[in-house]
Amino acid sequence: MPCSFFNCVGTPAHDDGACDLSQVREVARQIGKFITEYKIIVNKSTVPVGTADEVQRIIREEIAKTRLEPRVRRRFKPPSSSRKAMP
Repeated sequence: MPCSFFNCVGTPAHDDGACDLSQVREVARQIGKFITEYKIIVNKSTVPVGTADEVQRIIREEIAKTRLEPRVRRRFKPPSSSRKAMP
């Protein structure tokens, strides 16, 4: 079974209420720099819809810089601990 990365960083709100995703993006960059094989990457932060796509894009860009084959295949977000998981 592949090793997993859990991206569990803070996403404080800006004055306008938008999430500060700088830490989420930095973790994605670091994963992309050092990933060498298939991994499961879980975003476990309060983030807006579409952030998983952005994280995948950042990881792919970093992988491309190292000339490794991109191996990000699927994305999912675990259900919030405050809600019941849907079947």
